[in-house]
Amino acid sequence: FFGVHRVCRSVLPVMRRQGTGLIVNIGSIGGLLAIPFQGFYCASKYALVALTESLRMEVKPFGIQVTLIEPGDFKTGLTANRVFAAASQNASAYSDRQDAATDIQERNERSGADPRDLAVLIEKIMDQKRVRPHYLAGMFFQKLAVWVKRILPASLFEKLIMSYYRI
Repeated sequence: FFGVHRVCRSVLPVMRRQGTGLIVNIGSIGGLLAIPFQGFYCASKYALVALTESLRMEVKPFGIQVTLIEPGDFKTGLTANRVFAAASQNASAYSDRQDAATDIQERNERSGADPRDLAVLIEKIMDQKRVRPHYLAGMFFQKLAVWVKRILPASLFEKLIMSYYRI
């Protein structure tokens, strides 16, 4: 979150002088729906949604557009290169449920969408005259979950997520 903020602050003076510009922030579907045992990650992505939406309104008069891509899982090698903090390896009251959820998350990461699809989307966005505030990207069922959350009662959606992650 803070890195995105610093980059935006760095490029905005130049974009304002030019009277044009495009900022494409990369968030996550995790910024639209919470994932068990990923609270801090999701919180930073929720914050990025608000930052992007606010910034979009603030810089529009300067001819600058801002958008947010919210991808689901992509096959990027993240899973194979993940390093767990020592503290997370200690047995806790959450260990069994966290391990079950992490197994599902890692399976999704390994079978995620092709990262080239995300590159194609970014290129498409860059070629548009006007960009939308948000773009979802990734596997169908993950994008569907965002829409399902909007129509289901919160308690039912929570039960579905808990069931999916086996917690």
